[in-house]
Amino acid sequence: MGYFCKVAVDIEGIVHESRLPVMNASMKAMKNRGYSYKAFDKYKKEHVNKQVDAITVMEINKTVQRALVKACAMHGLGLNVWKGEDLPEVILETINSRKEREIVDEISLIDEVSELKDYFNDLKEDYFITADVVKLYEQREAQISEGIK
Repeated sequence: MGYFCKVAVDIEGIVHESRLPVMNASMKAMKNRGYSYKAFDKYKKEHVNKQVDAITVMEINKTVQRALVKACAMHGLGLNVWKGEDLPEVILETINSRKEREIVDEISLIDEVSELKDYFNDLKEDYFITADVVKLYEQREAQISEGIK
C-alpha cells in the first residue's frame, strides 16, 4: 500500500476533486518504508533490483501541487497561465456577471442607507467595483431614501 493526496477546488459552487498517489520520480508508489523491486534493464539486458526510498514531506508536497493543478484544469483554468496569458475575457465576464447577480440580490435585501453604505464599503475592499455595481448602489440608495422596499 501507499499514500494518496486529495485536493478539491470549489469555484462558484462547482467542486472538482483530484486524488493522486504519492510517487517518486520513477513513478513508483512511495510507502512509509523503503522497498525494492525487480525491473528489466534494457542496457544490461537483465533484471536488476531498483530501490524506492521511504516517503518524505517533499514527495507529499509535490503530489498536492500536482493534484491542485489537475483540479484547477478540470475547471478549465491553467492553460492560459501556462502560456503566460491572463484569463480569457469570456471567463472574466462570466465571473463578473455572477458576482453582480449576487450583489443585486444582496442589495435588494438591505433596508437602511447606513447598512447599504457599510455593505458597499466592504464590497469595494474585496471586489473590483464596476460602473454597473455603482449604478445599482445608487438606485438602491434612492429607493431606500424614498421608502421603497
